[in-house]
Amino acid sequence: MARVAVFDSGLGSLSLVGPLMRATRGEVIYLADRRSYPYGAMPVRRLREAVSRSIETLREGFAPDAIVVGSNTPSLLVPEALGGRTVGVLPPVRAAARASRTRSIAVLATRSAARSGALARHVRQETAGMRCDVARIDASALVDIVERTRFLTQRPRCVEAIRDTLRGPFERRSIDAATLSSTHLPLLRPLLRRTMPHVTFVDPAAAVAARVARIVGTARGPPTLAVYATSAPARLEADLARLGMPHAVSAL
Repeated sequence: MARVAVFDSGLGSLSLVGPLMRATRGEVIYLADRRSYPYGAMPVRRLREAVSRSIETLREGFAPDAIVVGSNTPSLLVPEALGGRTVGVLPPVRAAARASRTRSIAVLATRSAARSGALARHVRQETAGMRCDVARIDASALVDIVERTRFLTQRPRCVEAIRDTLRGPFERRSIDAATLSSTHLPLLRPLLRRTMPHVTFVDPAAAVAARVARIVGTARGPPTLAVYATSAPARLEADLARLGMPHAVSAL
């Protein structure tokens, strides 16, 4: 049975766990490196160190067949930290452009990713030969809503935060498609759809899972999940229960 490890600085990689389990039918190890949250506020050097540390911890502790860096920010800003059978997550810009009727899309990312030259280059590559306007939007406030699970307990305030973050640029630029370029953001999809029903929100999770399955193969047995946290495992366990995903969490 294939073993796949996936990690992020918090709850983000949860949006990848289900697709990975379905695609590989193997053992999935999920690490929430909450000690390093948020990746989007880290200087590049510290980000590289945090990601390299998590990769080393997972390789030494579990010898996975593949590791998924379940965050767009390090996948864009420190790609050199990814090596071997390590898969990153990049904004699905081309898919969003194809879904757009207005030819105007947004990339919703963390602050450091949204402002980076790496994202600008990725956008140019993804839209080469296409006529498309791309807004790079700092969605850090929405990422934080997810990490603190406020979208479960303070929905009216979350809807207000979504409007404050997105309505202005979306209306000015006639945006009708957007990439969920933090793996935290798919957990907000029901609220995003309710708040902005005319917008197509594109999640890369299925494409990432399919890529991993091509690397490790697909098993026959039922998939399994083990969950770890670098900080406050009991809090993560409580968060998972609130999310309807009850699971034991161990410290790592």
